[in-house]
Amino acid sequence: MNFYKKYQKGRSNKVEGDRSYYVYKDSRPVFFLKYNGQFTQVSSKRDLIKIFPQYKKEINSVRERTGKNDPNANETYLKNLLTKVKG
Repeated sequence: MNFYKKYQKGRSNKVEGDRSYYVYKDSRPVFFLKYNGQFTQVSSKRDLIKIFPQYKKEINSVRERTGKNDPNANETYLKNLLTKVKG
């Protein structure tokens, strides 16, 4: 079982006068779990419960301890959930 984080950028086209250029913006990362040779997108504890229904009690016992203003809050939360499932 491996946990992956994919970064993506959004692109928009800007036009000023006779010039055209692209502006790139960072978007939220997407998380994937490789389990039994398949990649599954994981964005919440509900997704983990679908993959690991036998660990439902353990997954539900993990509480989010990071602040909402933390940009890495979702990543930390998902890592904590996976640690609970692994061990």
